[in-house]
Amino acid sequence: MNQINSIEQLRKTGDLFHAIFAMGKVDYQLSVPDFPPLINQQISQQLNSYKNQCGCTAGSIATGIAILLVFCSYLTGILEFSLSLKQLVVPIIAIALAATLGKAISILHARIQMVILIRSILTFIEHKPGNHYRT
Repeated sequence: MNQINSIEQLRKTGDLFHAIFAMGKVDYQLSVPDFPPLINQQISQQLNSYKNQCGCTAGSIATGIAILLVFCSYLTGILEFSLSLKQLVVPIIAIALAATLGKAISILHARIQMVILIRSILTFIEHKPGNHYRT
């Protein structure tokens, strides 16, 4: 569990490069003194949801669409149906590429949403009256 106790730690977590390329499952626990415990818990849950997004749904949808497109290509004659390896390579690569891109785009979107959430929290804290965190 990654404990976020300070604004500096929150800033580091909100770094776009760090957010996108940090690998592995992470559980964030926010405990910023500027927020009540309930708000810290809700923000922690949202951060964890964004950070641990797997992209499975988007990958599955992209795979389904690719399979339908390949099937339609065979029906319309764009691709010739054959059991030869040469004829099957293009559809298999297209389906695998669709799954990978769908998954990657979904994960990237979630990580960008996480950075946007963190930056909005930082903006709120920095513009709070009587704040001593201003940069």
